[in-house]
Amino acid sequence: GLISYNYGTYGGGIIVQNNGKIIMNGGDIKGNKADHNGAGIALFASTTVISGGIIEENVNTGTWIGIGGGISTDKGADLTIIGGTIRNNYANRGAGIGAWTGGDIRIYGGKITGNISTEDTTPTDCTENNYGAGIYFDTADTGYSAVTSNLTLGKSAYIIGNTNSVTDLEENVYFAKGQTIT
Repeated sequence: GLISYNYGTYGGGIIVQNNGKIIMNGGDIKGNKADHNGAGIALFASTTVISGGIIEENVNTGTWIGIGGGISTDKGADLTIIGGTIRNNYANRGAGIGAWTGGDIRIYGGKITGNISTEDTTPTDCTENNYGAGIYFDTADTGYSAVTSNLTLGKSAYIIGNTNSVTDLEENVYFAKGQTIT
């Protein structure tokens, strides 16, 4: 299936929340836009497993923070990636995957490549500092209790070729305060 060219404040393509669950075995989530989080998929207190398919060319157009061009996780979302590709997405932070106010992310396989964190007005209108073109992890300072985001990477995780448009350097994983990687 194809989920394409949709728009939302959160979750331009898909929004999953309130203990919802999504299993993606194939298909394409392409060309969606969001103002704040998750242009492709926005996850809030939910569970997602991705074993195949492509999440591509999604654009976070927000002028506030713009997290997660491909996927955003928030408020304790649980994301497991076994396969599939997250590529050529744009966001201010976490163009491939952006974790905000907690969540567990396990990446055992698949590819995260060609994503661009950008401040430019084209293709996004993000105006804050940009970080973590491939994966960005942070804890929000917005009144939520301090929650960490945990990242587990397996041997078959392929995270390469993601670019910070301001520095023009490869930036695959960016950790802010209070995060762990195993």
